[in-house]
Amino acid sequence: MHLELAHAASLPDNELNRAYDAYLQLLFGLPLWSPEQLHGMRIPWWALEAARHQFSQELSSPGLYLFGVREEPMYMGQTGESLLSRLRGRYTRSRYAQFQIAMAFADVLKTQGYEALPHDVLAWYRRGHRKSRVRLRHAQHYASAGIASVWIALIPCRDKGESKNLESRLISIANAWNRDHSLPDLLNVQHAEPTRSAASPTAISA
Repeated sequence: MHLELAHAASLPDNELNRAYDAYLQLLFGLPLWSPEQLHGMRIPWWALEAARHQFSQELSSPGLYLFGVREEPMYMGQTGESLLSRLRGRYTRSRYAQFQIAMAFADVLKTQGYEALPHDVLAWYRRGHRKSRVRLRHAQHYASAGIASVWIALIPCRDKGESKNLESRLISIANAWNRDHSLPDLLNVQHAEPTRSAASPTAISA
């Protein structure tokens, strides 16, 4: 189904909308992935390494990734490199990766906000991200939502161009799906930089 969704990027909006809805229904109809539930398609972020061999083809491809908790999609991103490289580098492995920060400092983030994170964390983001706090705000959101429950779903694409095209069309569809189900907007939309075009929620990649 994820390949069908990627290939639906060239279809009209109404058909892409139906393809995305069908993709989510499939995701939510299956249990979370685990070594005992190998047919699951939502991978707990902390189990990515354990799931790596089963999803080796998807993770070696460019494509989109969707984060969520329970049956609530929270964020959609894309990469023209391998999905594994992006997820490891930005979210799951390094000391300053978003999910690692959300896990290590969950109590601080939930009670005091990202401004109360240790100095070295704030300094690292200040150096590396031109003073943007989008990724730290996302870490705070994941902590508040329950970082241990955050899952990753993969939408592999054939190449970088297909990945970028699909993201540019799918974020607005995904955000509308959330609203139709009385869920908050995707973080892409909630945390768009004020200096960016309000009409382009895909401008923020966190």
